[in-house]
Amino acid sequence: MQRFNIYCLMGIALAMSLMVNPAFGAQVVGTATIRAPAVILSNNSGSLTTFTLVVTSGDGYVAINGPSSVGNSTFDSAQAAVMYATQYLGLNYSNYNFTYTISDNNQSVSGPSAGAAMTMLAISALSGRRLRSDFTMTGTISSNGTIGVIGGVYDKADAAKLNGMEFIMVPAVPASSQENELYYLVQQNFGIPLVQVANISQEAYYAFNNVSVSGDETYYNFYTDYNPGALPYANLSCSNNCSVSAFSRLANFTLNTSQYEIDSITQPGFGNVTRQLSSVINESRQIASRGYFYAAADIGFLDYINAYYFASSDATRRGGLATLQNASAYCESLSAPQLTESNYEWVIAGELRQAWGSYTISSVVSAYSQNTSALDTDEVLDALYSGAEGIGWCKAASFMYGMASNMSGPTVFTGSGLSTLASARIARAAQFGQSLYYATAEEAYASRNYPLAIIDADYAYAIPASSNYANMSTAQLDAMAMSISVNSTYGVWSTQFAEESQFYIRESSTATNATTAHSYAFQAISSALLAQQISNDTYNIYKNLVQGAPSTTVVQLPSTAATTNVFSFTATSTIAMIWLVLGIILILDLIILIMLFTILSRMKGGGSRGQRRANR
Repeated sequence: MQRFNIYCLMGIALAMSLMVNPAFGAQVVGTATIRAPAVILSNNSGSLTTFTLVVTSGDGYVAINGPSSVGNSTFDSAQAAVMYATQYLGLNYSNYNFTYTISDNNQSVSGPSAGAAMTMLAISALSGRRLRSDFTMTGTISSNGTIGVIGGVYDKADAAKLNGMEFIMVPAVPASSQENELYYLVQQNFGIPLVQVANISQEAYYAFNNVSVSGDETYYNFYTDYNPGALPYANLSCSNNCSVSAFSRLANFTLNTSQYEIDSITQPGFGNVTRQLSSVINESRQIASRGYFYAAADIGFLDYINAYYFASSDATRRGGLATLQNASAYCESLSAPQLTESNYEWVIAGELRQAWGSYTISSVVSAYSQNTSALDTDEVLDALYSGAEGIGWCKAASFMYGMASNMSGPTVFTGSGLSTLASARIARAAQFGQSLYYATAEEAYASRNYPLAIIDADYAYAIPASSNYANMSTAQLDAMAMSISVNSTYGVWSTQFAEESQFYIRESSTATNATTAHSYAFQAISSALLAQQISNDTYNIYKNLVQGAPSTTVVQLPSTAATTNVFSFTATSTIAMIWLVLGIILILDLIILIMLFTILSRMKGGGSRGQRRANR
């Protein structure tokens, strides 16, 4: 019955093509039909739409029939499709007319994602080669036959599975990209292979031949095979507030949080995902056991984001927004403990992550809220992936605040020199443009939290600055990273960044693949540069801590082009104000004493006369 309906549709398409074609009555060259996936944004679902093409002799005319309206991007895709198809076959498209009929009658059709399918239809109709009926495909088409990335893969794969398709062809993406992770999530969730193709030739191989796609499905690798068993124990000598046990607890908290999220992935089809993610956690624990606590936590933190992503695979638009709004409220509710001489590194580190988390989630919520009715499921999941990073940061901040609250020491307030230093650090980072770190550094400065602004600006500078060394050889990167890291150990955080650098130096030296080795070496220099900046500024902050109550007055942001002097109510001005108040009090006391002396003198005279009368 389904085949009969398709043949009827082809007949209707042929009749319509002859009626609307300028060359009415032209000879039919060929016809072809394919079912192409689309996304219906009104209800956030996918559908398979039948596309039929009739090619006749003609003069290069292209038409699309069926829908009530056709977007320019769809029509442009149809023209690009016929031009490439004729080129692919060595034909002149000006000798043919092409009439596409889309079965979505009375619907509006737009978007370029049917470009690849339209190309395959043209190749089929012009060559007489029949397309397989057990697959569907999505992707844009370029003038050189490259298949371009599209959206809505989740909803399209859902429709393909429901309509009995055996596999779906999707545009090829890098193996380590988030798009590839999405492909893998979709494939495992619906149990339909997603076969990646980069161009029309690859697409034609599957479309015209009865070949198996087994082994050609999408795969995503979460696990990196480090070599923790061969790692020497971390041995850098930390100076000032070196609470290694606190960092060990932080790493353990991060890995436990990640494992909890992995255990919450209960949807069928994700067994391999949970096994891989759990392997990452187990390997991270081995790395931590060697004393590389930040490296272990860093690896485990990414695991948390991936686990959260898969656990959220069935999120709805409304549910996704509610989750993000709740996360935003959680982040905003956190409150840092009072800064002390003993806990200042942990308070600042917690404030950093709270700032990053709040900024990230609020940005995602803002974009989400403005476009809620037009989001496909891909976009919902992308938002939750970004939101997961923010949620993870805020959970870490909460844990750090708890540790900081248990560290005793006198209450302190930042000294007068930190306003100028914070301004200089932000100005230095401005050369690399806007980033999460830069934006939150500016926010910290505006709220007069200069220690936070300084360390945040160090991230905004050091991480992009590492790109300046990307062209160095692996050996050069390792040597430079080693030289920097061994001298960047003031404070526990900088020391842990330095240890992470040395972890990647050792991984780089043992890697058997040259590309992998260089990647590790680049990570080593990035961690070393961050360790260097954090070490220098941890020292600067510690030397400027003085007792007092912190101010929360909002001040002007520093210039992004140069250091700007802004008003700063410092410890020096606090002391001056105290002396002024004391002076006024002393003057008032002196006036009061003079008045009392006068009154008492008068009372003394009257009292003598009375006493004499009494003694009489």
